Amino acid sequence: TRCSRDWSSDVCSSDLESWKIAPSERQAELELSRSEHIYGFGDKRLALDQRGNVLQLVNRDAFASENNESYKNIPFFLSSAGYALFLHNLYPSTFDVGAQSRDRIRITPSGGDLDFFFFGSGSSTTNLSLYTELTGRPALPPRWFFGFHQSRASYEKREGYEVAKTLREKKLPVDAIYYDDWDDYVATKRGVDEFWNKYRIHLTMGTNPFVIGEGPQMSVMTRKRFTLVDQHGSPVIEPAAEIADDQSGKSDLTAYVDFFNPAAVKEYHKAELARAYRDGVVLGMADFGEMDHLEDPAHRHWPSVSAPVSEMRNYFGLAYTSAMVNSYQAISGKRPSGMVRPGGPGSQRLGWSTTGDSLPSYQNFAHHLRGLLNLSLTGFSNVGYDIGGWDNKGEDILYARWFAAGTFNPFM
Repeated sequence: TRCSRDWSSDVCSSDLESWKIAPSERQAELELSRSEHIYGFGDKRLALDQRGNVLQLVNRDAFASENNESYKNIPFFLSSAGYALFLHNLYPSTFDVGAQSRDRIRITPSGGDLDFFFFGSGSSTTNLSLYTELTGRPALPPRWFFGFHQSRASYEKREGYEVAKTLREKKLPVDAIYYDDWDDYVATKRGVDEFWNKYRIHLTMGTNPFVIGEGPQMSVMTRKRFTLVDQHGSPVIEPAAEIADDQSGKSDLTAYVDFFNPAAVKEYHKAELARAYRDGVVLGMADFGEMDHLEDPAHRHWPSVSAPVSEMRNYFGLAYTSAMVNSYQAISGKRPSGMVRPGGPGSQRLGWSTTGDSLPSYQNFAHHLRGLLNLSLTGFSNVGYDIGGWDNKGEDILYARWFAAGTFNPFM
């Protein structure tokens, strides 16, 4: 038997003989003891203990969700009975955690292998450590990461400088200001140096998993087959619903980049990004990438990967964010940086993680706090949320409470 030693529980569960594995049905079942609790799975917001729930592990654009839809889906859980389980398979999968049958977990990936890693140390902290030993330790971010990060969607031109000036005049601590959208006015050595020399603040800029706007970069990347294609092999160039409300004035036609292809990653960074990183711009948010708004995902794929988008969504979230953070490190020579939105097992190796878009309400605050805790129970250390909510400004008392809670997070 496996018995808990560090959760306040005397629960024991039966050993591996209790497993039922049906390879032909691509399904596995594991017994649950009467008082067993199950935690983890990524930034899930519905519950901490997922006993009694069915979880669909596929990356979603989970705007303000208060259910188990989430940006980062991790097929890993911790049990209060002293063991942990990792399904080494990033196809969309279903975990029925005692919903259909109270005493069983049923695991059903939509494709791939039933490839499991079982951690049975009896200690939740040891099991979590063994999991990150396997999939990667959390990143060691730069020192300023542990300060205060200021952002909105988005500053334009000198707006960020005015915010920096006001924060310093009011003697409010701040270490980084985020430009959510690309801004040519700011993304220069002169712009970065002014931020630092005047205010001692790091300037960050966000990125997307697609090329925006028909122009030289899109032409080169589509010609070289570095972007998403349809079933006929033709480049997929279409408006992106993710940036429908973007006010940058650029065309909203986009082409998703094949981040599985190192040559495509290099080409994507070749122009503006590489120069900006060398000039001191810090990688900010690696945004979007859940592939939730793409039409006909079953008949679209990246040229370097034969499987369709519908099967590769979780893989893409990991490939895209890894490519962005690793490229930033290689070009800048600095520590890992980047607020990653989508992800998968191993995303803790990257910069830092957000629970994503939220509404300024007490209810959404509670759900995002729950998502943050579940990320922590899935191997992520550098975690945080949008303090006060993302969608618009809420009442002052809500912001004050959310701010107070945010001071306890590594990422504030």
